[in-house]
Amino acid sequence: MKKMTGILVALAIMSLLIVPATASDVTYKFKSTVYDNTDSSLNNGDFYWDADSFSGFWYQMKPGLSSELLYFNNSVNSSSTFQLGDTLAEGDLYYVSKPQVKKTKIGGSDDGSTFIVDDVDLKKYYLLGFFGSSYVAMPEDPSDLSAGCKPDKIAKILVQYGSDDKKQMFSGEEWELADGWSLVAQQVDVEGEKVWIQLMRDGEEVDSDVISGNVDLTKPERTYLYKDSDDNPVFYCYVDSIFSGTDSNFVVFKYAYLISDITTIESGDTYGAFDVDGFEVPAVLNGTDYAGSNSNTVLNTGDDAIVMSSNDDISLDPDEVIDLYGGMYLKTEDTSGSTLKMTFWKTCTVSPDEGATEVKYKIRSNLYDNTDSSLNTGDFYWDANSFSGFWYQIKPGLSSELLYFNNSVNSSSTFKLGDTIEEGDLYYVSKPQMKKTKIGGSDDGSTYIVDDVDLKKYYLLGFFGSSYIAMPEDPSSLSTGCNPDKIAKILVEYKSDNKKQMFSGEEWELADGWSLLVQQVDVEGDKVWVQLNRDGEEVDSDVISGNVNLTRPERTYLYKDSDDNPVFYCYVDSIFRGADSDFVVFKYAFLRGDITTIETGSTYGAFEVDGFEVPPEMDGTDYAGSGSGTVLHTGDDAIVMSNTDDIALKADQIIDLYSDIYIKTEDTSGSTLKMSLWKTCVMAVSDVAAVDTESSGDEEVVVVDMGESGEEAESESSVADEDDASAKSDEDEPGVESSVGAPGFELVLGILGLICAVYVSRD
Repeated sequence: MKKMTGILVALAIMSLLIVPATASDVTYKFKSTVYDNTDSSLNNGDFYWDADSFSGFWYQMKPGLSSELLYFNNSVNSSSTFQLGDTLAEGDLYYVSKPQVKKTKIGGSDDGSTFIVDDVDLKKYYLLGFFGSSYVAMPEDPSDLSAGCKPDKIAKILVQYGSDDKKQMFSGEEWELADGWSLVAQQVDVEGEKVWIQLMRDGEEVDSDVISGNVDLTKPERTYLYKDSDDNPVFYCYVDSIFSGTDSNFVVFKYAYLISDITTIESGDTYGAFDVDGFEVPAVLNGTDYAGSNSNTVLNTGDDAIVMSSNDDISLDPDEVIDLYGGMYLKTEDTSGSTLKMTFWKTCTVSPDEGATEVKYKIRSNLYDNTDSSLNTGDFYWDANSFSGFWYQIKPGLSSELLYFNNSVNSSSTFKLGDTIEEGDLYYVSKPQMKKTKIGGSDDGSTYIVDDVDLKKYYLLGFFGSSYIAMPEDPSSLSTGCNPDKIAKILVEYKSDNKKQMFSGEEWELADGWSLLVQQVDVEGDKVWVQLNRDGEEVDSDVISGNVNLTRPERTYLYKDSDDNPVFYCYVDSIFRGADSDFVVFKYAFLRGDITTIETGSTYGAFEVDGFEVPPEMDGTDYAGSGSGTVLHTGDDAIVMSNTDDIALKADQIIDLYSDIYIKTEDTSGSTLKMSLWKTCVMAVSDVAAVDTESSGDEEVVVVDMGESGEEAESESSVADEDDASAKSDEDEPGVESSVGAPGFELVLGILGLICAVYVSRD
């Protein structure tokens, strides 16, 4: 009996150890603008992506700083664009990051031209991106920042307090900073003017000092600094005030700053497809004016920078993924001839904080800058190429959305700071795009008719960033167009490699309360009786044949609504009739959500629905996409909205539009207008990691800015690298069916095991 008790206890303990993760990692993709050599506005010769055209690079909106670019040197034919089949010779693809000088938070709090503490100037620092994450580069001379920096020595900012952030600490209290660092307020002196502090790492004292909080002293004199052996600032904080009471004493710190250990980059080091060439801008990049609002975002020969180049030839072949480094890669579209269409991507994985139920991200568009000489006068728009918050499907290059600024006030000029976009001049437009369905692509026929409904194609569109389908005008004849006022989400969509095997009597939980039940397989093993349920109630049932001599449409089960719009369908791939068990294999399962009806006159934030046809103002607009369908023509089927009120383009403003999409203007002056389109996305964090066994093969992505979000909400947990990693704005990837265990089930087993062990022990 004791032996049995021991076994049960051991099993119970093991089952307690098998508990689900509290939160799964969240993975996102970042997409650049499309390089399309059929675009007449594309310059010949060299080409680059920077933080304006690729949101995976670091960018700080205030004061408009960026440092990174991926530069294609066209050494083969400088008088031409890159062509499909071209080869980038070894050394012709550059990754460059040039540090940018900026005031620190503590430096910005003081009017002096310097902020000297212990012979170190804290007035400014050198910021840069390194494959999308923000870092600081160590200064060449910490006492004289004008001497430049060392781009080969970089560190992450772990803590950085803004002007509104404070930390109150009582005597004896320890402040856990980051990466093992902590600060202890040991004592406040009896006069209440000084505080004895101790800096710790991993529980061991690193430094201690007595800092004054006397209001008659300068800010640098009231600042504690710990620096490394090369005088690089590691940690500092400012004593804002000290309180000495009869029962308790405390100190208030501001402008806390902490960096990580320094990473040293050496010439010759390899980073994926790149080797480090050195730390000065080469002559081939001289004069390159990349993303940013100041003169320092121009590359000049000899500038301090991290410079890498490709360590092998790179072939620009169709439908290829070319890995670079750090989750970054190039992706070419499946084109032919000399047509080259490629994009720059980054896959980023975020580990949410313990207990987090959601993660927020920000998506940023390209910058509208009316000082840019290449900017056209008159009307302007953001589409899925310039704002990745809009829906885009890379195969076959489809998009539908644009935000269109009609310059009715002065069509011969760009928009200027202080201009007013009059009521009705800012349009949101989404034009549905026809594409083959997964089941339609599996068959060679020009149609795929099931019960007088053609499943060959559907109409896809984005609606404020999320993908939908629009209902067809005539489900039996798709060429007659669609109803863009009636849209629905795709809940399940199986591609060619996805299968679902179901035994007789098994029920398949689909989505949104829908389920499919396999009632029986007939005795010949040729047919299956299926029942479609919603919320446990039967909606439809039918007998479908799996006879291999029938056509694919004849082996397809379809449930349609009262208007003949397809709701659910699936294809019977095979049926097995055995002595002991029967099962059926389904493919190309499709399920949509309930239809949302959009009505003329309905309000969506700053917009009101005008109607469902493209107006004359946008006739001929050729927006993001690879097909002829991404050109707007007067009268085309589309969702069309316009602003319900005047919009003033003032400096440093946030202009809310709808669904967490907003326009953000920079803090400029005169007539200079710099603005961008943003979207805040919220994604739920799963309790357990889902296994995407039946995901859609199409890539529908949105891209999130990885840089700092200006001066917003900096707190104890604030970091300079906010790694706002690019995210899907959709709640879930359409066409994903996941198999996940019930969270906490293992814990229940463990408890039951312990109860059993106790019970046996009593016996």
